[in-house]
Amino acid sequence: MHSHARKASLLALLSFLVVTLIGGLSACGGPVSAQPVTTPATGQDASTVVTSYLHIFNAGMLSGDFSALSSVFAPDATLTQSNPKGVTTVEHGLAAIASFYQGLRTKYPNFQWTVESMRSVAPNVVLVYQHAGSAQWLTPGRCIHLFVLQNGKVTTYDWATYYPGHQ
Repeated sequence: MHSHARKASLLALLSFLVVTLIGGLSACGGPVSAQPVTTPATGQDASTVVTSYLHIFNAGMLSGDFSALSSVFAPDATLTQSNPKGVTTVEHGLAAIASFYQGLRTKYPNFQWTVESMRSVAPNVVLVYQHAGSAQWLTPGRCIHLFVLQNGKVTTYDWATYYPGHQ
């Protein structure tokens, strides 16, 4: 029971942080728009860049080749990943992020992530909800992702995973 309460508290805290971030971003000037906004450096809207990343990531989880990440991540990007056990990992730089993904692929072979919902919460910020797993898993993991882009590349990426209904 204690574990369930801790997971619920973690999820509540994560939700609070996302709402706070969205509120802060919307107060930073201009209205928040769900319409795609083109980034000047690439001519692509932020959601298109994130969609490209998601395809590259899923392909890499199958093949082990994450070299295409450089097309969507800034060289000095930061990935912050929190798991259901309360462990948060911070990877800085494209090489460290690719290495983290290699380890993830080893730990979870054949995992694939499926988008449930995606929206732009600001011209350079994209929020994504996904579920993940493989054919062997009875209950998929749930994830929330927050991407911040500059000049058409992901500069910060926050990812939290949780498993609803597990105690």
